Amino acid sequence: MLVQYGLQSHLRSFLGDPVTTAYAALLLLLGGMALGSAKLERMLSWPPATRCWVGAGLLALSTGLLAGLPFHWSSAPFALRLATIAAALVPLGVVLGVFFPLGLRGEDATAAPPAYAWDAAGAVLGFGLFHLVAMPLGIPAALAVGAGAYVGALGLQRTA
Repeated sequence: MLVQYGLQSHLRSFLGDPVTTAYAALLLLLGGMALGSAKLERMLSWPPATRCWVGAGLLALSTGLLAGLPFHWSSAPFALRLATIAAALVPLGVVLGVFFPLGLRGEDATAAPPAYAWDAAGAVLGFGLFHLVAMPLGIPAALAVGAGAYVGALGLQRTA
C-alpha cells in the first residue's frame, strides 16, 4: 500500500483527475500482480540467477519510466498517457505479485485465512504509514519504506 499511495501521488499530475489516477494506478498494479501470481510456477522453473535478473530488469524498467515521466505530456491524449503509465506499473506489479503466493506455497489450506487477514491489515496500516512517512519526509522516503517492507518479508521467509 505504501507503494500504491506513493505512485498515486506521483501520477496525479501526469493523469490529472485524482479519482482517475487512483483507479488507473490500482487497476494496473493489481493487473500486474495477478499476472505475476499466475506466472509464479513458471518463473520458479527458471534458474535463480535468471529470476533475479528478470526481477531486477522489471524493477529498473518501472523505476526508469516512473522517474522519467514526461510531465509535459499532460495535454497529450489520455490513451497515450495511460499506456505510458501501464508500461511503468504492470512490470512493477508482476514483481510485487509473486510474494503472496510464494509465501503460501507449500502451506496447508489453514494458512490462507490468516495470510489474507495479515494482507488486509497491511493494506489498512499501509495507508496510515504512508501519510506518517510521506508528509514529513517525502514520497521517495515512503517508497523506500515500502521497499524495505518487502525486503524484510523476504528475510522472514522460511526455507523449506
